[in-house]
Amino acid sequence: MRDKVRNLEQERQTQLILAPHNAYGFKLNINHPLIRPKWDAFKSTKGLGQYGMTDDLRREFEEAVLASKYMQKCMEQEQRKIGAVEHQFIRMAYSVEKQAAG
Repeated sequence: MRDKVRNLEQERQTQLILAPHNAYGFKLNINHPLIRPKWDAFKSTKGLGQYGMTDDLRREFEEAVLASKYMQKCMEQEQRKIGAVEHQFIRMAYSVEKQAAG
């Protein structure tokens, strides 16, 4: 059990919450250890299997998660870890996409 916790913590430290280079324009890394349980719960709540997710539902999920104060705090910690400049660059890339779409 201790090894499992240690491995989870190591994964958490090596993966970013935001997915800056997602080819489909999604913002969150759904494989991040903090995001994956929320992702699975969202799919379960919506009654979706492995292949039932649509782009609109994915965006709904991301908006809900990103609006969470807890996730905002986690992203602040991530910002400290990877550096303010790189994190700001990632956020700016998303805000430009949002402006172009809206």
